[in-house]
Amino acid sequence: MTWLLLLGCPQPSTTSVVDADYDVFVDQVQPVLEPRCSTPACHGNASRPLEFYAVGWHRADPDDDFLEGELDEDELVANFDRVRAFLARPVEDSLLLTKPLAEDAGGTPHVVTVYEDTGEPEYEALLDWASGGDE
Repeated sequence: MTWLLLLGCPQPSTTSVVDADYDVFVDQVQPVLEPRCSTPACHGNASRPLEFYAVGWHRADPDDDFLEGELDEDELVANFDRVRAFLARPVEDSLLLTKPLAEDAGGTPHVVTVYEDTGEPEYEALLDWASGGDE
């Protein structure tokens, strides 16, 4: 972990300063992140700080990788914990919101731009969840 800090790679905390809602995550955030972020080249592998489980891609049991079937509760809780570890105050500065956002819209450098601006519905869903519904 020290090497990552020396190289400037952000490391999520194991806790979040944001009091995020699990049920809202499952209903509104998981469906946003799953199709965009869960491929093996993105966050659908164990080597990523934001490892993400998804149906048809990366699963907790490697024998289930690329298989269909609902995520189990342990996988959903793991996703929730990992994603909220990337939240901060103010939420607009959270890596969850700045990494996928275009730099000219206030984002930070990332391999790929997922959202061109903060007005995209999926970005707004992430922001709303991260803000605890206060946005």
